[in-house]
Amino acid sequence: LDAEVIVTADCKATKIAQKTMQSGAWSYVVKPISLQQLSLAIDRALEKKQLETNLRDLHKQSIEKYSFRNTVTRDKEMQYAVELAKQASTVHVPVLITGERGTGKHMLANMIHIASSRVLEPFISADLSCIDQKAMESAVFGCVNGSRNVRGIIERADRGTVFLSEITAAPASVQEKFSEFIEYGVLCRAGSDEIVHTNTRLIAASSADEYLFRQFSQISIHLPLLKERKGDIPLLANHFVSIYSKRSEKRIYGISPEFLSFLMSYDWPGNVRELSNVIEYAIALTNEEIICSSSLPKSVRVM
Repeated sequence: LDAEVIVTADCKATKIAQKTMQSGAWSYVVKPISLQQLSLAIDRALEKKQLETNLRDLHKQSIEKYSFRNTVTRDKEMQYAVELAKQASTVHVPVLITGERGTGKHMLANMIHIASSRVLEPFISADLSCIDQKAMESAVFGCVNGSRNVRGIIERADRGTVFLSEITAAPASVQEKFSEFIEYGVLCRAGSDEIVHTNTRLIAASSADEYLFRQFSQISIHLPLLKERKGDIPLLANHFVSIYSKRSEKRIYGISPEFLSFLMSYDWPGNVRELSNVIEYAIALTNEEIICSSSLPKSVRVM
């Protein structure tokens, strides 16, 4: 029965009521029952159920969004990267994903996690280039704050996956801790000598190709630039049109030949992410069933 249980008990049986909560009951109300107290307990139980439903829906959406079935490519190099990622999802070794910003490293990391046996566990991502180097050790590995242990990203994702973008931003002291964690599966929080064991899968990404992490990565996946896989541009463009037209509740079914011509002539320094943003921008400006070149940003509308 998928329901929350609220127990009623007299004032002498509160310890028994507390034990029922340990066995799975949501709450208890002491007799004589106050209508206000009972109503509050019911409201909180309903809020909990709604939150659980929302979380399940979000998780289901993530599974659908990051399924390998949604891969959009005919490019051989990209297909090879996807096949490597599928293999990576069946094992638990660290993975290194390289490629410039916007090539899809975060998307691929999510796909690996969703296809793995860790799918029901946390997926936590962090861009190390956005974390101050002095605070990075505490953010990633945790720290001791007075008498309280503060868990870092890796510990919070126990049994799940951590995706660390721009791992080259890590200073030498953090690199050493990565090495220890990858080799032994243990970490020490900043300011503590206590050894913490955690079963977290590590996926790292970098726009650079050189990093100490490569020594410990048994699977390395490189994502090509969009300008190196221009044959995918029509496929990706129509894929994004489908996504953003539904999101904006517009009946838009494709792009004009002239619009596509501009897309094919552009170099895409921001890669797939930039193409996605351009299509979303064009959708916002379009009220026709086919997107015309007039809806393109000026930066792309050059031949």
